[in-house]
Amino acid sequence: MLSALALAAAGIVVTASPAAAATCTTGWSFRSGGGNGLPSYYVSAELGYVSSAGYGELRARATSIGPWEKFTKCDYASYTTFKSEANGKYVHVNTLNESGGTEAYMLRASASTVGINEKFTVSENSFTFTIASQYNDMYVAVEYNASLPGDKYMLRARSTSVGLWEQFTWCFYLDC
Repeated sequence: MLSALALAAAGIVVTASPAAAATCTTGWSFRSGGGNGLPSYYVSAELGYVSSAGYGELRARATSIGPWEKFTKCDYASYTTFKSEANGKYVHVNTLNESGGTEAYMLRASASTVGINEKFTVSENSFTFTIASQYNDMYVAVEYNASLPGDKYMLRARSTSVGLWEQFTWCFYLDC
C-alpha cells in the first residue's frame, strides 16, 4: 500500500474530510473482469454523446487509459462514491423513470451531488471486486450480451448474484 506521502510526492491527491470521514483518492481506473472467453476492457465515462440520456454512460470498452477512464474513489464508513475525473460528475444509477425507463439502472457519470443513487458498496477479494448499488441493492454488471447494439458493454446495476459479468479489477495511477 502506498503511503499518503508517496502519493502526494507523485502528484496524487489524497484527502480526508473530517465532517464526512471520507478518504478520497484520485487516479483510479477499473476494468471488466473478463475471463472464460469474455473480453476485459477499461471502464469509460462516455462524454461524447450529444444526447443527455446517454451522456456520461459507463461502458467497459477502452483498451488503454485516457481521461475518460480515470475516477476519484471516495470511501466513507458505509458507502463508496466514484467521480469521473474528466467531467467532475459523480457516478449515478438511473432510476426506472429516467431516460423513459429504457436505460433503467444504467451507470452514468452525471450527478453534481451525492444522494442514494450515487452510493455504492464495494467488496474486494484477492484479485477482483464487486460494486453494488445502494439505490436498488443490485450488483453492477457489464452487459456483454445486450440486445441493443448501443447497450453493449454498458454498466448496469441489475444483478442479484455475482458471476463473471459482475467482477472488476482495479488499476491505480502508478500501477497501470
